[in-house]
Amino acid sequence: MNSWDIYSGGTNNQRRIQVTGNPNNEHPYILVGSLDRMKNIHVNLWDGSGFTEQTLVTTTALTMYDSLRIAFSYPP
Repeated sequence: MNSWDIYSGGTNNQRRIQVTGNPNNEHPYILVGSLDRMKNIHVNLWDGSGFTEQTLVTTTALTMYDSLRIAFSYPP
């Protein structure tokens, strides 16, 4: 197993990982979402020097397939 495929934190055996860049090219620069085998979804951010701790978003993903979509969102 490669070290890049497991984030330290709350996830357990990631099944899907999605990475997206900040379209405004500002802090935080990258958002990472991961779905694990227990149907938990976690997110964490890359701030330019390291990843933040994972934040648990849900423990009830509906499916292991196509149930993870992440995006940056800004208030109007």
